[in-house]
Amino acid sequence: MCTCRRRYVFMLLVGALVGCVFHPGQLAQWTTEEQPFPELTVGDVAREQISDPNAPAFHAPAASAAPIHVRISNPTPRDADVRITMELVGHEVHFSLRRVVAASAAIVIGPERADIVRVGVTFLREPPIVLDTQVLRIGEDFEPGDIIEVVLELPEEDGERPPPPPPPAPPTVAIAGLDQDISVFAGAVVAFEIVTGNAGDDALVAAFADPDAQAGSGDEIAIVADVPAAVETSVLWITEGVAPGTYAIYAELSDAGAVIRSAPAPGRVTIQAVPPPVGACCLPDGSCVELAEADCAAGAGAYQGDFSPCDPNPCPPPVGACCYADGTCAIVAEAECVEGQWLGPDVSCEPDPCVPPPPACPADALYSQPAHEWFEPWAPAPSEAGGEGSYTLAIDGFGDVVGQVGGVQWWGLTAAFDRAPGCYECVESDPTFQITFYEDDDGLPGAPLCSYVGRATVVRTGLYYGTCELLHFTLDGFSPACVVGSGWLSIQGGGDPDCWFFWMSSPVGDGFSWLDWGGELTGREHDLAFCLTPASAPVSDGP
Repeated sequence: MCTCRRRYVFMLLVGALVGCVFHPGQLAQWTTEEQPFPELTVGDVAREQISDPNAPAFHAPAASAAPIHVRISNPTPRDADVRITMELVGHEVHFSLRRVVAASAAIVIGPERADIVRVGVTFLREPPIVLDTQVLRIGEDFEPGDIIEVVLELPEEDGERPPPPPPPAPPTVAIAGLDQDISVFAGAVVAFEIVTGNAGDDALVAAFADPDAQAGSGDEIAIVADVPAAVETSVLWITEGVAPGTYAIYAELSDAGAVIRSAPAPGRVTIQAVPPPVGACCLPDGSCVELAEADCAAGAGAYQGDFSPCDPNPCPPPVGACCYADGTCAIVAEAECVEGQWLGPDVSCEPDPCVPPPPACPADALYSQPAHEWFEPWAPAPSEAGGEGSYTLAIDGFGDVVGQVGGVQWWGLTAAFDRAPGCYECVESDPTFQITFYEDDDGLPGAPLCSYVGRATVVRTGLYYGTCELLHFTLDGFSPACVVGSGWLSIQGGGDPDCWFFWMSSPVGDGFSWLDWGGELTGREHDLAFCLTPASAPVSDGP
């Protein structure tokens, strides 16, 4: 008998498959996971009787019928799982599952006797592509002894053709190792890398620093040039002689006549001028600070030489006038003015700064709280509407005032607020003040009673508190005059934001005042110095 080869081409029908279970008898479960399936041999053939009463009856082959073969070929670019089920009258079943890789040669299954051959094909991809199961019947599609050839094929409309080879990747160049901005002094070494990809054997790289971040503008500085390209080229940029400024760093790759420029590195490099040497500088107050020579001269200091230390202090202590309690004056260093008030460096005793009388209110004042003397524990309160930061407002109480108040006299200091420690005296360009009287609200300042704004008369007392001279202020001629009795008084400077008013404390009173610092009211254990003068009273001649 001649063997006939019948060829079947299985075209693609698309569908998604999560899992298929083949019956009867749960012979096998097929999965889309791309993992190798075991090779099936004759010994692995599963056979059992089909018990389905509804299974169709097929005519038995002739006794001389020879077994058939199934031959599977996969010329497509996709791997495929092929399921072959051979059913024989009497319901004996042979099942085979094979993975047929792309562009593979034929795989032969059999020989097996069969009345029906079922062929299922699934191409492996995401999602998988499932062909409809093909059913071949004896006497209709094949004869005993045939070789059934199964050739897998993908349809044109699927578009599943081998992709064309990708074009060669273009060469690339970039800067690595400069991910953040850095700042160095001129002469320092800045390290980074030039990274290339797909560069030719004869390619060259270069690196540049550009002060305006505009590559090709003509002001860039060559860091390295004509270096054979590598996957990673280390660069050390020695910044000696480089002008101070901020530089963007980029690279260039020269390959086969083309020049490819990288984007600037994410981090920029700032070159700073090398600072001048410093040394001990003796300031007029005898303190020592380490400064450059030019900075020392600008501060009226005496430069002691490059790299000279301040420890131990090479500066002699300054001398100045020291006023003692008996009114005498002596020129001594601050450390020697133990029982007196040192007026500061280079302050002379001629004319005598120790003669002025202590502060006092006029004899006809309606209320008197004169200022502390310089040798007493004085504690002024800031009370200024201007200046850096929040405002301050000092408030003190008074009581039993009889008569109409026509003016106020008070004492204080004017000083720069942003320098510490010590008092740094300043002169207000506009000594304008706001004076406000308040009712007493159970120990707190209540509703305003009277308020006046005016330019005060300022008299220098010649009395020094620390290094600042005590000032006597007068603002009178209130119109209308204020009838107060008992209550609270605030005096606040507001003419010069850089020169603050500090209201001097007083040894007289109840030992308490308020300080409103930017809206926060805080109690102080000090009274403040002021005099309430009558509406007809003349201005006091004294400080």
